[in-house]
Amino acid sequence: MKLSLRKALPSDIEYLVELRTLTMGEYIIQLGGSTSRAAALRNLDFEFDHAKIIQVDDEDAGFHRVIFNQEKNEIYLDLIQVHPKFQGKGIASQLIQRLIDEAEEKQCGLALSAFKINPAQDLYKRMGFVQVGETDDEYLFEYRSAS
Repeated sequence: MKLSLRKALPSDIEYLVELRTLTMGEYIIQLGGSTSRAAALRNLDFEFDHAKIIQVDDEDAGFHRVIFNQEKNEIYLDLIQVHPKFQGKGIASQLIQRLIDEAEEKQCGLALSAFKINPAQDLYKRMGFVQVGETDDEYLFEYRSAS
């Protein structure tokens, strides 16, 4: 399995709308949000500079958006979505490990947030993230190196 990233393009919008519904729709509905196309477009609030399409063997398999915050000296994993067809194959773990390695190399922080009802937070904790705060709907996590 060859895991790679490619720059997201405006032509990927329909894929991203569908992916958002497939990967986050259940949580959005539980939190009282809308899964309409218009809501998806509003919430994508797209910054193509930071957006990557995840590919497995050259097939689109998900999306992630990573932003470096200069002021905080921190990498922020803004969003990671793996298409259901590719879930359970360690893709998110591999990408997060790449970010951990990058943060350690750059000697900077690494943070992310997750819906309180999203079971992915278990993965984040296993990988060394600790909860450092919360909002009404999300937990905020920061990576803590084991060393």
